[in-house]
Amino acid sequence: MRDCVGTRNLSQGFTALMRAELRLSAEPRGSGVAREVWPAVPTWLEHEPKRTAKELFQRLQIERGGAFPNGQLRTLQRRRKAWRSGMARQLIFAAVELAATSSQEGSLIEN
Repeated sequence: MRDCVGTRNLSQGFTALMRAELRLSAEPRGSGVAREVWPAVPTWLEHEPKRTAKELFQRLQIERGGAFPNGQLRTLQRRRKAWRSGMARQLIFAAVELAATSSQEGSLIEN
């Protein structure tokens, strides 16, 4: 019985992961300003990944002269979280791929 529950949870987790990937790749649905500015945010995150969403949001408000109301902070928090999850996933899969490649090379050398 426990196996079924674990499998169901794994399936639900995979479904949630797929939805997160879809949301991450989707364009912002808000105002034209949000769509216009969003491409700059991942660049900021790449240069300063430890910045909080609130700090990024304050930067947006300063640079855009208040074009973003305070209510959009939560949206930016979700987008930052999705970005960080995507980057972590890339790191993990890159490490797994590297390990698989090095183990294949090791088995070729042994043969």
